[in-house]
Amino acid sequence: MIYLPVKSKPGNSYIAGFSNGRVMKIALYMNTLDEEYQITVFRCIRRECQKLGINLICVQGEAYTKKRQDNGIPFPSREFLDVDGILLLSSVVFDDTEITDKSLISELFSRVPAISVGSRVRNLPSIEINSRRSVGELMKHLLYDHRYKKLLFLGGPEHHTDTINRQNIFNQCIEEAKTHIDGIESRVVYGGFHEVSGNSEITRYIDEHPHDYLDVIVAANDNMAIGAMRALQNRDDEHWHRCAVTGFDDIPQARHEVPSLTTVHQPLPLMCRIAVQELYDILQGKQISPLTRIDSSVAIRNSCGCTHAISPMDFIDETADSQSLRKEITRIEYQAIRNEQYNRSVSYLGERLIASKNMDEVVYHLQQFVKNIGARRFYYIMYQNPETSVPREGIVRYRKVDESEFHGSSKSTPNNLKNLFSDMMSQRNGASLSLYHLVSGREFLGMVVYEVEDFAQPHMCSSAIFLANTIKRLRMLEEEKERSRHLEDLVAARTRDLVLANKRLQEEARKRIQVEAEVLKISEMERLRFSLDLHDDICQRLAAISMFSRSIQKAPGVKELTDMLDETLQRTRQYAHNSYPMELGNLGLNDALGNLCHTIDKQISGVCTYTWDAPEKSPLSAPQEINVYRIVQEALQNAVKHSQAGMISVMVSSDGNYFKVQVHDNGIGSPGLSDCDEILHNYRKRPRGLGMRSMEYRARQMGAEYHIESSRETGTVVRIMIPLNGVTPAEEQI
Repeated sequence: MIYLPVKSKPGNSYIAGFSNGRVMKIALYMNTLDEEYQITVFRCIRRECQKLGINLICVQGEAYTKKRQDNGIPFPSREFLDVDGILLLSSVVFDDTEITDKSLISELFSRVPAISVGSRVRNLPSIEINSRRSVGELMKHLLYDHRYKKLLFLGGPEHHTDTINRQNIFNQCIEEAKTHIDGIESRVVYGGFHEVSGNSEITRYIDEHPHDYLDVIVAANDNMAIGAMRALQNRDDEHWHRCAVTGFDDIPQARHEVPSLTTVHQPLPLMCRIAVQELYDILQGKQISPLTRIDSSVAIRNSCGCTHAISPMDFIDETADSQSLRKEITRIEYQAIRNEQYNRSVSYLGERLIASKNMDEVVYHLQQFVKNIGARRFYYIMYQNPETSVPREGIVRYRKVDESEFHGSSKSTPNNLKNLFSDMMSQRNGASLSLYHLVSGREFLGMVVYEVEDFAQPHMCSSAIFLANTIKRLRMLEEEKERSRHLEDLVAARTRDLVLANKRLQEEARKRIQVEAEVLKISEMERLRFSLDLHDDICQRLAAISMFSRSIQKAPGVKELTDMLDETLQRTRQYAHNSYPMELGNLGLNDALGNLCHTIDKQISGVCTYTWDAPEKSPLSAPQEINVYRIVQEALQNAVKHSQAGMISVMVSSDGNYFKVQVHDNGIGSPGLSDCDEILHNYRKRPRGLGMRSMEYRARQMGAEYHIESSRETGTVVRIMIPLNGVTPAEEQI
């Protein structure tokens, strides 16, 4: 059953509305306005809406495929488009029979009336093109009139409803013909419903079967057929040039191809009139048929192999005069010129977007493009954060309505999308808009909404892809910058923490040195007290006993006792001297070290030499002198006790920067003592003596460089280098 639209009076438009005077608004859902079939449907539906004064918005990029069922909420624009009815171009919106047979589709659009246009969808009023008879007639023309025997069906996606239906008819006709004609062969290739896919699939087929020539290619739509013709024409083999091609849809481009394309003609204007009329009737409370079927027809032209000449103008009515012909030729020429201009504008935009460094530059170049392409209305809506579900708010970064322009910024207050689209669709009666989502992966980056002439629709889609890629690139760049800033902040904070920790460690080290210095000071004071006690008390008592013994030495055994007392007295005085060298404070470091070496020289069977090559008055502080004396004293005692040395030398020098002390013996040495030996690591595992740790400890207290080298060949060398550029605060407290 066919319903015709309400006719308007000449020169006037019937304003479709409701009892409250509100203008009727509907949405048309399709895949993308970049190919003739969808553009033709959009043009025809727009024309019918303009006649009735209905406002129309065409939503692109919300195709519902089997692969995308789980990718977020389907048809996200339903959440912010306030429309009264919906038209679904189901042949491109749905690509799988398993989807179109489900009641989910009707549930998605349960709030407002929806009609399926182009194919049948269960539980939705549908307008279907009946193509069985016309496809059958086309196949009979190829099989019986042209006697083709090697046929290839070039389908769209394998599970798409249109592919399945047209392939079934193709297969049935082949099987019927085999009962009458011998040697018929058929093959099937699947691709996508666009020209590039048709070209690539046939090119691949020919590459794989270069000499297995086909008689005819039966394409599932005109775009694929045109792509297949391009692939055949690009071959050097004349046999492939003679291969026939047919299509389906009868898009305007099919008539202008050379050769013109034989195809199945779909009455798209009639289908669109019925779709708009039925939706209008539903909104007026009328009942409509759940299914309306429209017959298609075969358009025989040159590409199938028919030899009679068909001009690109043959589709014009036979009664058309020369003026009509000239208008049509002028229209074709105008379209070609405009397409070339649009191509240059898109190319220029792409070049500028690639070089854009921020969104302000992007908006500026987009503004120039919109002017060049002649958009009557244009909105660029940006989302502050990439959305993965349904966007509800957006910032208008750029808006052009006729001659009025508006520029927003990324910091502008976000707009509620529902209110924003309500304003867009209420500006004038009978107006139409196109919506294109700017998507990267599953992220909704924004959208563009525009009103342009039909020739510009494919170019707007291309520019939107450029824009989406640029926005994604800039967002990623900004995210990288933000991560870099975050890392820099973390590094700065960590650096501050490390600086504070280092300061605390330095303070702790300073306090530790102070404590250690205090311990040394107390130790030396105890040594001094002990030395004085030995000298002033014990030594005096021993001297008195010795003197008394001498006074009675004539008694038996007293002489031996006197000798023992003298020896004990001498040793006690030596202990007192070793505990604290009194001459260090009285005579200075030079004499104290000289006396120390002289004493050692008497204790060993070898020789102990001493050299002073420094200023007569030591440049060291009193605490440093004590530490130097103790280090030399410990080194000499180690040489006497352990090295079995025949010679020991003590050398003191100064170059103005360092005060240097070296103690060297030619004894048996011990590699485990070396701080630069390769096997130091293993030796360091052994416990070191108290004297060795004492020397290192005292050197560290002075801030001196301390080295010890020991081997069996050269003996042992102890070196210290004390910097003369100041004394640490800790040393001043010793």
